[in-house]
Amino acid sequence: MIEITPTKEQIKEARLSAGATSGLQGSITQGGGSPAGALGEILVRDMMNYRHANTVHYDLYTDQGIRIDVKTKRCTSAPKPFY
Repeated sequence: MIEITPTKEQIKEARLSAGATSGLQGSITQGGGSPAGALGEILVRDMMNYRHANTVHYDLYTDQGIRIDVKTKRCTSAPKPFY
């Protein structure tokens, strides 16, 4: 497991990014997870030096054109090793 502590700038960027999107259709939390999802994308982008993609089909891409869709899981405790 890789543990990353987000910077204040990353958190601010995630909140701004999530605020720019409306509630997701069919979302159980009605878009309430958007800040966490945006933060996950930002953390992976910065850690791996990927590029952000502003599409509904994928979140990031590499210099080689590989597309990446980042998924974020909110939880109240550390993930188990088998997750």
